[in-house]
This record gives sequence, structure tokens and C-alpha cells, in this order.
Amino acid sequence: MNQTIDLLIAEMESVFRSNGYTERSVQAKMYTLHTIAKIHRRKGFNELNSEVTKYFLDVAYARYQSREIGKVWYLYLVKTVDYLTQYQAKSEMDLVSRNIPSGLSLYWHDILQEIWDYPEWNEKSPQNIRKYALTYIKWLQSRGHKTLESVDASTIRAYLMDCGERMALRSLDTVKHCIKKFHKFLFAAGKTGEDFHDVFSFAVPQEHKVKKPADLDEVAQVLSAINRETAIGRRDYAVILLAVVTGLHSVDIVGLTFDEIDWINGEITVIQSKTEQSIALPLTVDVGHAIQDYILNARPQSTLPNIFLRTRPPFLQMGAAHAISNL
Repeated sequence: MNQTIDLLIAEMESVFRSNGYTERSVQAKMYTLHTIAKIHRRKGFNELNSEVTKYFLDVAYARYQSREIGKVWYLYLVKTVDYLTQYQAKSEMDLVSRNIPSGLSLYWHDILQEIWDYPEWNEKSPQNIRKYALTYIKWLQSRGHKTLESVDASTIRAYLMDCGERMALRSLDTVKHCIKKFHKFLFAAGKTGEDFHDVFSFAVPQEHKVKKPADLDEVAQVLSAINRETAIGRRDYAVILLAVVTGLHSVDIVGLTFDEIDWINGEITVIQSKTEQSIALPLTVDVGHAIQDYILNARPQSTLPNIFLRTRPPFLQMGAAHAISNL
């Protein structure tokens, strides 16, 4: 004979408590589970019934759609039903232990526990915020902070500076983001008098991988191999030299127009396709001569504003892929 739903719920309560859930969190779950049990009994079922749980979730979804309840609470109800069906199927639930590592004072322990019950988090936030808050709290406690009353803006800056000395920029940005949310939670929960928003207003620089530059001898070999007596050779020589000297992307090179070259002041000004930002680059003598040679002696007759064109009719603008694969 299967377990009754009341017995399942009683065992689940024990599991929640053994995994470190706060009393408030356990009571909230028990209230929801007992509500589900009442619906079962009202419909004549003593054991967990999938049609009844579906009915419960359908009602919850209807309430969510009508804005009677919010998304956070709706997802909470769905998760609670999921716990119930998990436990009925395999006598266990997929829980993340909320037991706090030893070494924290009761004060910090309780604050860390309350993260789980904050209703404004999305589904993944509590575990992620707790992870970074735990490290932060350990740092605070190690420096003599017994309560949040002694934590101010300078304290937070000191922690972020400490993180910056031992972390990559991407990791520092994650820490800043999570500790900012942690302090927002502390303020909303009445634990602090401000959320220290201004402390976290700085932007963490982004790391960019620097590509290995082309070997100059290899570039020279490629350029010397081009037959500049032909129209396509003159064009390809100018395109490759322009790419090597300026570093422009192929899409910006094939899109280069006459009005983007200032011959008098020796400057190329383009709006980069990748970033949509304007950039000014020097027009070196060798690049200028190569482009002039192509325009005067090899470019097909065309009214198009683009400098580099295909060598076969119709004489249209080169494509970026064409510029790369056919040089």
C-alpha cells in the first residue's frame, strides 16, 4: 500500500529541516503542502494523485495570469509540487544543503540563512548570492566585523580591492554584481540603513585577448607574390596592405568609400561595422599609393561609392567573405 499524502509531507518536513532550511522556510512549504493535502481529501484521495496536483498548478497558473500572485510565488508553488512528486517517486528530493560551514557566528549564520527565503530572488539567485556572500561574510568576520553596523562604504571598497588583487577582471565583475545584490537584499530586509548603490557604480574593465600579430616576413612574402601587373593583383595588394597596416576588419575594408579617405590630411575615417563606433586611422604613404594605383589603373568604371569592386561584371562591391577567401 502506498504512503498517504500526509505521511509523505511529514517525512518531507524532516528532510527540509535536516538540510538546514530556516523555520520560516519550512513553515511556508508546510502550509503549501498541507493545502495540497486538503484538496486531495476534498476530492476523495488519501494518496498523492497526479490529477489533483495538476489541478492545483492549473489554479496557481490562472492566478498568476490574472496577476493575483506574482511570478516568484507561482514558481515557488511549482517547485513545492515538484518536491512532493520527487519524494513520492524516490523518497528523496533534489535539494541543495543549506547547512552553513562552521566558523561563522550565529549572527552571520542567520543572515546567510535568510538569503534563501527572500521572495524577490529568481530561481537561481539564492544559491549564487549565498556562494559569494559566504566568502564576503567570512572576510568581514576575519577583520573583526561582528555585525553589519560596523560595515560602511570604505569596508566594501576594501573588500573589492582585496578581490581585485587576486582575481581576474571577469571574476571581479561577478563578485561586484553578487555583493551588490546581497547589500540590496540587506537593505530591503531592514538589516542596513542603505544599499551602498554608489559603491558598486564603477565599471570593471573587460579583458580582451590580444591576437598574435602577423609575422612581417610572412606578410612580405604574401605581398611580393601578388602580380601587380593585373587589375585583380592591384586590388588585392591594396586590400591586404590596408588590412595589415590599419587592422581594419574585412567588412570595413570592402565597405570603404571614397568620402571616408581624406587625401589631404592623410586620414581614413570609418564607422566600424562590429562596434558601430567611428574610428580615425592614419593613411600611410605606402597604403595611399597602393589604393591610388588601384583606383587609377585597375578599378572598373562605376558610379558606386565603394572603392574596392569585383573584377568581373557586374562590377559590384566586394563581399567580406570574397575579400578573405579569394585574395
